[in-house]
Amino acid sequence: MRKINRTKLLDRKHDRRSAKLFVIATEGKDTEKQYFEMFGSRKVKVEILATGDDNKSAPEYVLERLDKFKDRYGFSEDDELWLVLDVDRWVKKNQLIAVCPQSRQKGYQLAIIAM
Repeated sequence: MRKINRTKLLDRKHDRRSAKLFVIATEGKDTEKQYFEMFGSRKVKVEILATGDDNKSAPEYVLERLDKFKDRYGFSEDDELWLVLDVDRWVKKNQLIAVCPQSRQKGYQLAIIAM
């Protein structure tokens, strides 16, 4: 398992020290990335795992994307891994219900957006 070098996650012109890392897996492609990019700073790195061109945005695919990212890199206790999901169509299909306990068991944070 490869560790993430936090100094490479920072903009070198601002700081060279370690940053807290937030990895956020979303079901959207563009909009969510724009929302969360504004939270970046020299002490916080926000990594967005948006849905790719394959359009796999169902909750189980968002969870799978976060699992793969976690397996690829090492994380410290200060880092946070998040799933951000919309309630919209997933509640009707019970897909959201299946992902909630899995994400908790893995130590992921979960944000459900209801609009």
